[in-house]
Amino acid sequence: SFDAWLSATFEKLGLEAEVYGGYVEGIMGDEAEPLEDRAASVLEILSGAAEDEVDPGLPAELCAVWTAKTQAAASEAARCTGWP
Repeated sequence: SFDAWLSATFEKLGLEAEVYGGYVEGIMGDEAEPLEDRAASVLEILSGAAEDEVDPGLPAELCAVWTAKTQAAASEAARCTGWP
């Protein structure tokens, strides 16, 4: 899941999920920007905050897990559309 991936990523980077999780969710949820730009913004924020170097492949991985999360949510919503 996205939350599990995000927690593991924060742990690897030595960052607190409670502090940065909301930022990442907010940036990724802003559909006014292209997905790749949102992921690049997250990389910049995490790179500035992390003590160790952040894997440059993080944006691609983030896009993949975010897309899986949003597709799962859309699938859940589609199953509920027939309800009164």
